[in-house]
Amino acid sequence: MILKNYEAAISDYTAVISYKPDMIFAYISRGSAYNKLKKFKEGLSDFNKALSLSPDQVQSQEIYNNRGWSKKGLGDDAGACDDWKQSKRMGNEEAKLILKNSGCK
Repeated sequence: MILKNYEAAISDYTAVISYKPDMIFAYISRGSAYNKLKKFKEGLSDFNKALSLSPDQVQSQEIYNNRGWSKKGLGDDAGACDDWKQSKRMGNEEAKLILKNSGCK
């Protein structure tokens, strides 16, 4: 994704998931690529799957943060705020900045 070829990244992560369906990183990365392409519904689905697989609090912080962007893109401002608040509660520094600048209450 560093090269910003999000369609190719989605294809690559989809291939990884087909071989290893429990690889959390692939869902997080594919969800992020979907978000970059404004395919927020697909991104949301990937972040939900990643959360269902994630036993790791540090990883979950990132997932909640990114899922917030998917929800925001779908017009679910309250849901986005809830996810960013959860990410902040888990210690995510980026979520603190997002909440400060997003109008969440």
